[in-house]
Amino acid sequence: MNNLKTLMLMVLLAAIMIFIGGLVGGKGGMMIMLMISLGMNFFSYWFSDSVVLKMYNAREVSREEAPQLYGLVENLAANAELPMPRVYIINEDTPNAFATGRNPSHAAVAVTTGIMRALDYNELSGVLGHELAHVKNRDILTGTIAAMMATVITYTAQFFAFFGGRSDDDEGGSPIPEEKDYGFNPRYTFESFVQGPNNQLALAACLAIADKGYVKEYNPLFLYSGPGLGKTHLMHAVGQYIIKHFPKKRVMYVSSEAFTNELVTSIQEKGTDKFRNKYRKVDVLLFDDVQFISGKAATQEELFHTFNDLYNARKQIIFTSDKPPQELVGIPDRLTSRFGQGLSVDINPPEYETR
Repeated sequence: MNNLKTLMLMVLLAAIMIFIGGLVGGKGGMMIMLMISLGMNFFSYWFSDSVVLKMYNAREVSREEAPQLYGLVENLAANAELPMPRVYIINEDTPNAFATGRNPSHAAVAVTTGIMRALDYNELSGVLGHELAHVKNRDILTGTIAAMMATVITYTAQFFAFFGGRSDDDEGGSPIPEEKDYGFNPRYTFESFVQGPNNQLALAACLAIADKGYVKEYNPLFLYSGPGLGKTHLMHAVGQYIIKHFPKKRVMYVSSEAFTNELVTSIQEKGTDKFRNKYRKVDVLLFDDVQFISGKAATQEELFHTFNDLYNARKQIIFTSDKPPQELVGIPDRLTSRFGQGLSVDINPPEYETR
């Protein structure tokens, strides 16, 4: 099925290029573009893997040079009933991994030194298993040709836009902005928060941050308590207040689980730059249940750099947890020390009157 899909994409790519050639240069242009399309299809089929690997300066390794990585790929390939692919290492700090090759018999798997340091064995196994699934389904070549087609179509659209096309402004309209879903619970506001002696300091700190958008002395604000005592309620209240009163500020709320899942997906889909821009370009970061990053090296590494970027840029950060920073287990000191360098507030169980 995928072989047929690949053939159809090749034919479609050739047809698009011949059509463009006919528009620009008549029959002569069609013939020239036919030859170019044949060359592009041949090149993409036979040499796409070697070009990509050379672009990254990837180095092929043997079992003796990288026994753990080689053994992992070997086991995954055997489980997927695939021939053993070539294994490459890229000397680069950015976490990344990919598979390439025209078919399972001519496949290669490449990983950066950055992802090998960031992920543990099981996490790396999940990423490489995802990449080998592309090999088994013969998605690699299909994706390469599809990317080439997208490029050709883009240039075609630009060509027509330049020679007689018109922009959206000609209609006199503008796109309607979509309402953004921040993930906040609309019931979690300051008005609905039940105040008592057990949570007065936490409430006061949150109100100060919400009122100004940033308070240096409370950055980061670290709220900790047992479950159900209102720390997530206060975090949502801060976010919703800032969005309403400071509409230009970029606010991001995320749980530790969602952050970890997004990070793993971004690595699998080669979108780490997009992931970093999402979290490092905000004005307010609200990070819920930070205790659950315990033992997750890749998540901890990413959060460490995200924290540094935001803190140095004087952006507000709020964490919630079930225990104070110094009691968090499985999280390195370089992170817990940063968690506690602003204001840490304990929310105690409520007294009878507050209940």
